[in-house]
Amino acid sequence: MKTKTKLNVKKILDNKTFQIINNIAAGKILIAAVICFVFVGNAGAGDWPMFRHDSWHTGETSDVIKNPKDLELEWKFKTGDLVYSSPAVSGNYVYVGSNDNYIYCLDKNTGELKWKFKTGSYVKSSPAVSGDYVYVGSIDSYVYCLNKDTGELEWKFKTGGRVDSSPAVSGDYVYVGSIDSYVYCLNKDTGELEWKFKTSGFNVWSSPAVSGDYVYVGSGEGYFYCLSKDTGELEWKFKTGDRVWSSPAVSGDYVYVGFGYFSAQRQLYSKGSIHCIDKNTGESKWELETRFDVQSSPAVSGNYVYIGVHMSYYLAHEAWKTDDYIQCLDKDTGELKWKFKTGGNVRSSPAVSGDYVYVGSGDNYVYCLNKNTGELEWKFKTDGAVDSSPAVSENYVYVGSDDGYVYAFTTLKSVGSPCSDDPECKTKNCFKGVCSDEGYCDADSDCSSGQYCSGNKCETLKSVGSPCSDDPECETKNCFKGVCSDEGYCDADSDCSSGQYCSGNKCEIKKGIEIPRFFIPGLVISLIFLILVYFVIKRRK
Repeated sequence: MKTKTKLNVKKILDNKTFQIINNIAAGKILIAAVICFVFVGNAGAGDWPMFRHDSWHTGETSDVIKNPKDLELEWKFKTGDLVYSSPAVSGNYVYVGSNDNYIYCLDKNTGELKWKFKTGSYVKSSPAVSGDYVYVGSIDSYVYCLNKDTGELEWKFKTGGRVDSSPAVSGDYVYVGSIDSYVYCLNKDTGELEWKFKTSGFNVWSSPAVSGDYVYVGSGEGYFYCLSKDTGELEWKFKTGDRVWSSPAVSGDYVYVGFGYFSAQRQLYSKGSIHCIDKNTGESKWELETRFDVQSSPAVSGNYVYIGVHMSYYLAHEAWKTDDYIQCLDKDTGELKWKFKTGGNVRSSPAVSGDYVYVGSGDNYVYCLNKNTGELEWKFKTDGAVDSSPAVSENYVYVGSDDGYVYAFTTLKSVGSPCSDDPECKTKNCFKGVCSDEGYCDADSDCSSGQYCSGNKCETLKSVGSPCSDDPECETKNCFKGVCSDEGYCDADSDCSSGQYCSGNKCEIKKGIEIPRFFIPGLVISLIFLILVYFVIKRRK
C-alpha cells in the first residue's frame, strides 16, 4: 500500500466556502451538515438518479416508505432477457438496461414503455441521469449518452472492452470503468475524453464513487485506487489481495468497499473481505473477512454499513458449505450488529430508506428488513435471481430480475389519506387533497363529460327510455314520469310549463289569439246577410 498525497478540507472546498464554514460558531455537527449539503445535493427529491443513488454511492434516499409491510406489486414490465442492470429514477420515468441489448424508459407509475434504445450487446451497466440525458455502458464496449425524453443518441464513446461498470456523474463529467483496465473521465455534454487512468492490467467492473476532488474505484487485479477527478493522477492505491467487483461508498473520511470475486477454480483460497479505508491516506481502518466473494456494494446510513456477502467454509469430512447474508456492521469498528440469512448469493446492493433496507438475493426474493434489528418486514418472490439493486423513489421500490421483468412495488394510500396526486391513491383518485373512492364527486362539475354526480359518485348520463328519478340523470335533462324522455315531452298541457301547451307529445309555446281559417269568410257572409236584412226591413216600411 502506498500513500502519495494526504488530502485536506481546504483542497476539497474553495477558499471562500472554507472560510464561511470555518467561521460558523455552531459546532462540528453544523459544519458537517454544511459540508454534506455541498457534496450530496446532486439528487432531487423523489429521484434515484444513478447506481447507489448519488455520486458518493451512499445507497440511501430521504424518501421514506412508511409501511413497507403493505407493499404490493403495482406493475411489472417484460424485457427480452434477464435484468441485471439496476433502475434509475428521474422525474416521472424509470431507466434500466437489459441483457436483450436495450435500454428502457418506463412510466414510473404505470410501467408503460415510453422509449427503448438498442445497443450492440448486453446492458448490465446501470443508467445515470443528469439534466436532460441518460448515461449508460454496454458490453459492446461503448458508453452511451441518450436524450432522456426521446431516447435519441446524443453521443457514444468507445472503450477498449466491455463496460459492466455503471457511470457516476459529477459536475460536467462522467466517470466509468471498462474491462480494458482503464478508468475514464468523459465530458458529459460532448463525450470527449478528458482523461483515462490505466490500472495494473485487469478488469474494472467496479463503478466509481466521486467525493470532493477525488474518484474512488477498484479493479480486478487486486487494487483499490484514489484518483484526482480533474486529472486522473494517482493519489494512492490500496492492495486488496483479491478482485474488486464491489463499488465503493464514501461516508465522512472513509471509503467502504468489498473485495473478492467467485471463481470455482479459486474456491479453495478465495478470501473475500469488507474494508474501511481512510479516504485521505489510503490506510485501512478495519477489515472484516468474509471467506468468500463480496460483489454487493455497501450502503451507509447513520453509524452503520449494510452489505451482502457470500460466505464459504469447509466442514471436516464434508463438502464446502456456503452461507449468504445481508450484514449490518458498525461503520467505525466493523463489528457485526446483525445479519440476515437469505437462500442465495447476494450480489444485489442494499438501498436504505428511513428505517428499512431493501435488497435482492439469488434465491429470487426481494427483501425489506428493519435496518436497526435485521428483522424481516416484507419479501416478494420473482421467477429469477435478483442481482439488480433496488431503487426507492417516493413510495415506490423498483428492481429488475433474471426472469426478464422490471418490478414496481408500492404502498398506495387508502381512502381518506391525504394526497397530492392521483397515483398516490389505491383508487387513483386524489379528490381535493384526499384519497377518495373511484369516481367520487360533490357536484356534476366534478365529473367528466357525459357524467353526473349522484350520491357522491359520478354516473353515466342516461339515454332516452332509461328509468330515472331526476332530470340531471338524463342526457336530455328531462326525467318524465320516471323515464328519460326527449326534451319537452308531454302527455297533456299540465305537463308543460306556464306559457306552453301540449301538442303531439311535445310542449309548444302558446302564440297570440288564433283566428280560425273559416272565421273571416264567415264574418263576411254574416255582414252581407245583415245588410240584406236591413234593406228588406227598410223597404217594407
